[in-house]
Amino acid sequence: MSWTTSFKVTSFLTCFVVVIASISGIAHGRHHRRNANRLDILPRGPHTFPIGKNSFFTCRAHVHNPGLVKNLKWIAPNGRDIPQDERVYTEELPGDAGIMLFIKDLNQDDSGQYPCRGTYANNEEMESEVVISTFIGITWEDAPEDQYAVIHKDSKIRCVVKARPAATVDWLKESLIISTGDRYVVETDGLLIRGVTPEDAGHYTCRARVLETGSLEERNIKLEVQVPPTWIRKPVPVKGIELERTDFQCEARGVPNPTYTWVDWEKRDATDKDQWKIEEDTGHLIAYQLKREDEGRYTCIAENAAGRIESETALNVVI
Repeated sequence: MSWTTSFKVTSFLTCFVVVIASISGIAHGRHHRRNANRLDILPRGPHTFPIGKNSFFTCRAHVHNPGLVKNLKWIAPNGRDIPQDERVYTEELPGDAGIMLFIKDLNQDDSGQYPCRGTYANNEEMESEVVISTFIGITWEDAPEDQYAVIHKDSKIRCVVKARPAATVDWLKESLIISTGDRYVVETDGLLIRGVTPEDAGHYTCRARVLETGSLEERNIKLEVQVPPTWIRKPVPVKGIELERTDFQCEARGVPNPTYTWVDWEKRDATDKDQWKIEEDTGHLIAYQLKREDEGRYTCIAENAAGRIESETALNVVI
C-alpha cells in the first residue's frame, strides 16, 4: 500500500468515527431533554375560542419524583394569581403533581398567556404556558326577519352584524348576489334600495363571513313593499231619519290593507256616540239610532304604515 493510499484510508476512518460520535452525542442530548424535569400543559396551545365557551387546561409535572414538586400554580395574564371565583378557578389534580385551570363563559378579557409554575426539589424552577385568544362569533344585532319599504322612496334593509374579528357582509336576492350600483348600495348597516318598486319585494339573504375563523352565518329577510292608501270610494253626503239606522261608506286600497277611523266635526271618534259602530277593515260606519244632535260633518280616515288619507262628508238628520 502506498503512503497516499494509507493516508486516505486513515482520514476516512477518522471522519467515520467523528460522525458516529456526533450522532451519538445528538441522541444523548435528545434522550437527556426527554427526561428533563418539566411542566406539560394539555391541551397544547395556542388556542382560539369563541366568546361564551367553557374550557379547562391541565398542568402536570413530568419529574422523577412527583412528591418533590411544590408551589404548583397557574398565573393570570395580568401577572396575578387566578381569582378563584365561580368563573375562573383552579383545582389540584388528585393523586398526581398537577393542577387544573377552569375558565367558564369566556370573555374578551380572558385572552392572553397563562403560565403554570412550580418548584422541584426545593431549588429547580419549572414553568410552561398556554396562550388563549377569543373571538366573538357572528351575532345579529339588528336584522329583523320581516322588514318593510315604502314604494317610490329610498329604503334600507337593516342587517347589523357583530363579530370579532370583523365580518364581511354581502347580500343575495332569490340566491343572486347583489352588487353596489345605481339602485343598490351595500352599506355597513344594511342594503340601501333607491326608489323602491313593487319588484323589490321578496326574500333577501344577509350573509356574514369571518375569514380568520371560517365562520359563516346567513339571515333570511322578507321585504314587503308598502303602498299608501288611495280611495276606491269616498264618503258621500248622507240623509238619515231620526231614531232610525243610517250607514256611512268609504273604502281605500293599500299595502298593507288600510284601517279606518271616523271622526266628527270636533275630531271626536264617531264610535264614542251611543249605538255607533265601525267595521275597521271595511270603513263601514253604522249609526243604529240617529239623534237630531248627530247632524254635522264627518271625516273618514284610512291609514296604514305607508300613509294616511281622509275625506269629509255631511250628515243631515230628518225629523
